[in-house]
Amino acid sequence: MKKDAAAYVKKCDKCQRHAPIPHMPSKTLNPITSLWPFAQWGMDIVGHLPIAAVQMKFLFVATDYFSKWVEAETYASIKDKDVTKFVWKNIICRFRIPQSIIADNGQQFDSIVFQNFCSKLKIQNFYSTPRYPQSNGQIEATNKTLLIVLKKILDQAKGK
Repeated sequence: MKKDAAAYVKKCDKCQRHAPIPHMPSKTLNPITSLWPFAQWGMDIVGHLPIAAVQMKFLFVATDYFSKWVEAETYASIKDKDVTKFVWKNIICRFRIPQSIIADNGQQFDSIVFQNFCSKLKIQNFYSTPRYPQSNGQIEATNKTLLIVLKKILDQAKGK
């Protein structure tokens, strides 16, 4: 079965075009783990996406570090109030108040509005190293997978 799958992937044009190029890490990786489900989330904004009829240009993505559960939503523009609303609606109301959030240094995550929101709920904010997205590797890996899947789906939609 493994040989059949490998043969199929070698013949699949879409699989070849959109497959990630494997890279070996230059140093030993130090994993960031969570002790229980939905206690620690990684967040990021992916954009600019190809504009569709509904003008959604950005994808807001959150990944739970324990279960690898993904929450994602599209936006035309993303402001700090959108991030706060997303965390409330998609994480707190559905799962629980997280212990911590790991995000990049984007203005939406580093704003006073978002910091006050997290402070009131006793959520710790951690920020990845500037210009080094690998330090928030879980969300970056999720983003890479989501973009590959979106490209394949959009490629199929163009052909119809």
